[in-house]
Amino acid sequence: MFKCVIIGEEDIIYGFRSIGAELINLNPGEMNGNLFERLTEDKTIALIMITETVAKDSMQMINRVRENGSAIVLLIPTHLQNFNISLKEIRHSIENAAGIDLFK
Repeated sequence: MFKCVIIGEEDIIYGFRSIGAELINLNPGEMNGNLFERLTEDKTIALIMITETVAKDSMQMINRVRENGSAIVLLIPTHLQNFNISLKEIRHSIENAAGIDLFK
């Protein structure tokens, strides 16, 4: 059975416990390579979701995992600060798939 891991601020990710996700409580600036390495080495993890506020300083590491890892990595927008990182990623994916920018 595959696992889902949610990384972020406790008050934001707590609701994901109800769907059986493993929660990792981190605050902005606490993301490190050792944690990500451990998660990507675990082949039972199929989905890693990270809040934008935690992910914003670690995008290089996240993109490297997306290219080389087997898990899907998604960003979760939060009410704390809106960096629009997840919206930019969705926009880029649609533009690549459709060949046009549907948001214009």
